[in-house]
Amino acid sequence: MTVPISLVIDAARLERNIARMAAFAAAAGLALRSHVKTHKSVEIARRQAAAGASGITVATISEAETFAAAGFTDIFIAYPLWLDADKTARLRRLLEAIPVGAGPLLIGVDSIAGAERAAHAAAGLLDRLAVLVEVDSGHQRSGVAATQAGPVAAAARQRPMRRANSPPRCSPWPASA
Repeated sequence: MTVPISLVIDAARLERNIARMAAFAAAAGLALRSHVKTHKSVEIARRQAAAGASGITVATISEAETFAAAGFTDIFIAYPLWLDADKTARLRRLLEAIPVGAGPLLIGVDSIAGAERAAHAAAGLLDRLAVLVEVDSGHQRSGVAATQAGPVAAAARQRPMRRANSPPRCSPWPASA
């Protein structure tokens, strides 16, 4: 049985919160990269981009595929990918779809093996990929231990991937309306 899903959004509150976050980031001199895992809405992401978000952050390759198909080109896949055959093929398709002159697809890595797999997956397309080392913030959810971040970064730098011009920055969120 298919159950229809409906979503009710307070449009005025949504617009206020988008504007408040954009103003907060601008006042702090931060590039705002909205995380779309909470709303998973192309329309809301477009509104965030129109308000000044520099790009989007997604949690999975599936989310990246959805937003890339909707025209988003500045995408960061935040959680480290373990690139098996299926994910490698999907990552390559994403990289192949990046328009010439667009910024690279950003992905997180948390191990030397992860950096090596990313470089292998992007063979011939390394100019379209940049990796960022995810460091465990102490919550042991993901990321490499801070003491091991240097070797992971060194392994990533040995590959001819693009350098991320402006890595995602985290900042405290202002209270919502």
